[in-house]
Amino acid sequence: MRIKHISFRGIDDARREAWRSSQRVWLERSIASGGLLCAYGAEAAGHARAVFVWQDEAAVRTFMERSHDAAMAAAGTIGRSAVLYLDPISVLRAADATEAPPIPRDGVGYVGETVAWVREEGDAIWLESQRAWNAALERADGCVGGFVARGRRTFVVTSFWRDEAAHQRYERDVVPGLRDRAAGDAHTVRLQRFCAQTIPELSYTSPAAPASAAPAAPASPTAPERGTP
Repeated sequence: MRIKHISFRGIDDARREAWRSSQRVWLERSIASGGLLCAYGAEAAGHARAVFVWQDEAAVRTFMERSHDAAMAAAGTIGRSAVLYLDPISVLRAADATEAPPIPRDGVGYVGETVAWVREEGDAIWLESQRAWNAALERADGCVGGFVARGRRTFVVTSFWRDEAAHQRYERDVVPGLRDRAAGDAHTVRLQRFCAQTIPELSYTSPAAPASAAPAAPASPTAPERGTP
């Protein structure tokens, strides 16, 4: 799998509907290109995410070569955006799950995300620390799965939740104790956190998407693009 993660800023009240309309076109063109396993969009407090999980690097390349320019002409881009290309390195299983979906499915209403830019010498320590966070997420009431993905000097931890209340309980009851014990944050250059309701019309799961999937071995990370969807 290959993940295209787009973060947006400047999605204020005046731009919100335009951003959603734009992203619906990007999603439609991405589906038509073939090879898209799933996608989701979320927006809150002027920030937004559009995340596309592709079957592999070849599917991403096909979209970029054959469909990207036409999508840009039809939809444009709203707000300021930054793109990360990511490879999944672990999947978070809900405590009661019989599958390990790396993507949001039924029953998902909320997403929590942390992007960590890690010092080069801190990768191993950050990953070891993340094991404790992963275990806590998998045990948390209302967490329905997620994934950890890696880019160039960047890690993204995404968790999907039944609703906002479940995520708030986790933040209130679990996170403070983990921060006291975990050493990973000390090795980060920058942390960026985001949480929001998922947007149904910007969410998609392909009928061909695997019900249970282990992450493939990471490919060489693609350098982040800036300012284009």
